[in-house]
Amino acid sequence: MSQHMPMRAPEFTPLSESAGTGLIDVLLAMSVIIAAALTAFHLTVSTVATGAANERLSAARRVIRKAMTDLERRTFDEVFLAFNDNPMDDPEGPSSAPGAETFYEAVRSAENDELIIRRVDGASQTSNRAGLFRVVVEFPTASDGSLSETRTDFLKGFPSDLNRNGHSADPHLGVADVDLLPMRLRVVWEGSAGPESLELARVFSRR
Repeated sequence: MSQHMPMRAPEFTPLSESAGTGLIDVLLAMSVIIAAALTAFHLTVSTVATGAANERLSAARRVIRKAMTDLERRTFDEVFLAFNDNPMDDPEGPSSAPGAETFYEAVRSAENDELIIRRVDGASQTSNRAGLFRVVVEFPTASDGSLSETRTDFLKGFPSDLNRNGHSADPHLGVADVDLLPMRLRVVWEGSAGPESLELARVFSRR
């Protein structure tokens, strides 16, 4: 008659309380490390985005200064004739002047990494190009393109008696008729959250 030895249940050594606590500490430490890494990554991305936005703003300021310098090189009459939206009255002949809308770009020099601002020909509002800045020049004009003292929407904050005749009611004036020429210069560029702009207002005086 065979004898069967009783089977013993396998023995498991339970984790000690200290061992369980150690594992939890490790997991908590890993969570802290991961959270810190994610925070550092977020800060790095935010810093890079802020740096790029600041660089675009700095470039836009240089663009608007350069555009204003281009206007200031002109005589009083030429400022209006060269930078309005009528290409037929350009001082040097039809379509010879920049007009009411021009484009500039900001690029880094390959030699010394200096930021260079230069005008771009052939660009348009729909040009998808990094570093492109659209410059718009506006005057208080009527629907026919003549200067108008009755453009109250535009002239808010400006002197409105453009020909200095004592009243501000002339709806149609040629540039030869006026002594004051208010204008707005606006630069528009694509920011990280959509279009951004800067505006500069100026009154040119014939004398």
